[in-house]
Amino acid sequence: MRSKVKLDLPTVTLVAGILSLLQAAAFTVLARINPKMPGIRWWMASSISFALGLPMFGVWAGGDNPLLASILPTLLNASGTACFYRGAVAFGGARQAARWPFRVAAGLFAIYFWLVWFHPHLPIRPLLTSPLFLLFLLLGVRELWRERREGLMFSARFTALASLLFCGVLCYRGLALPFLGNDLAIPLFADVTPQILTFLGVMIWTPLWTFGAILLINQRQVLEIRRTAEETTKEQELRALAERELARLERERMAERLLHERRKILRDLHDGLGGITANLTLLAGMGRNAGADEKAELLVRIEQLAAEGNQEVRMLLDVFESQTVRWEDVIQGLRNYGDKLAAAHALEWKWQQRGEPPEMPVGEGLAAISMMRAIKEALNNAGRHAQATKVTVSLRFFPKAIAIVVSDDGIGLGAGTRSGRGMENMRRRVVDLGGRLRVFRGKGSRLSFMIPFETPDEIRSELASGEELATLRAK
Repeated sequence: MRSKVKLDLPTVTLVAGILSLLQAAAFTVLARINPKMPGIRWWMASSISFALGLPMFGVWAGGDNPLLASILPTLLNASGTACFYRGAVAFGGARQAARWPFRVAAGLFAIYFWLVWFHPHLPIRPLLTSPLFLLFLLLGVRELWRERREGLMFSARFTALASLLFCGVLCYRGLALPFLGNDLAIPLFADVTPQILTFLGVMIWTPLWTFGAILLINQRQVLEIRRTAEETTKEQELRALAERELARLERERMAERLLHERRKILRDLHDGLGGITANLTLLAGMGRNAGADEKAELLVRIEQLAAEGNQEVRMLLDVFESQTVRWEDVIQGLRNYGDKLAAAHALEWKWQQRGEPPEMPVGEGLAAISMMRAIKEALNNAGRHAQATKVTVSLRFFPKAIAIVVSDDGIGLGAGTRSGRGMENMRRRVVDLGGRLRVFRGKGSRLSFMIPFETPDEIRSELASGEELATLRAK
């Protein structure tokens, strides 16, 4: 069974060793360029193990040291096949490496170590080394063959088939060498077919495996780039959709706010100028049949109402022009109104203020008007309907709100229909401002207003913007 092919096996071994070194260099470069590629570090370790183990056979083959001539090279090559298997598992990503192959390999290597140390020329040794290599190579082939991702199947199966071809060579060597002739020992560089095929198989499998691994890494990078581009496009579409949705919500909120502002303007015009003009009409009708003294009194009241209407118009114009109202103007307006009301109804009028108003303006001008309307309504109720003789207004500024208490010594609230409508108006205005109104009845009446500095529209706008943005991002 001597081979008819004449090859210089030491030279073939040297060529195989050089190819292994080149492969180790290639995988090292690949690992440096693609450090996050799954499995690449295991394959780099595998190629380095082969590059160290294969040349040792040629260097120490003729020596008497079994550790350097057989045990260490075999261990390095077995480690290379194990790393090949681990790299294939890591590249697949969804599976874990099994533990039993390493236990089996440890047992086979222990037997091999014992045989080499005590029986260095027994031909049974290939029956242990070949299964040791085949175990991990076949498991790596199985892992590569399981690859089902689009774009990776060809390169994975190419690498698997190349490895499977080398497995066939190792299987033939393990079965043929123990029964080759009558020799008890076959030297490493013996001119026999199994040895020749083994080194030729190394020379063929090394570039094929390297080429297949490069294909795998390249195709996976293409898939990652494509997936990243698709995710980026999807993210951009979602961001554009979120921006359009936010713009739509903002338009709806602005339209709703504009409608709300229009309603507040109409309500303020109705409650302010509407009431004044209605009273003017009533007084003018009363003056047709009145006497001289009554006409003079009516003219004074008409003059007061005209001045009050003029003040209402000026206040509305100031609000529309500046959009804000200072606290000093609000306080001064309420005090002036209280002074006139007290003079008109002969009331004992008392004003109390604790704390300093904030430097920032009231906020929205219409909110300031609405607050003043509510306080004026409380003063009107005390002066015109509650039959009071004494009215006290207490103002207290807190860090985030203002408390206003209007108290009198009259007959109490709810005595007439007008008072009932006035109470309803006050509650509606205070609720629109985000505050609360509490009524205390007893000897007289006491109305307690608690109004925050921020209007509810501002609070709702801030909350809605945050909630809508969070919802859109979650989607």
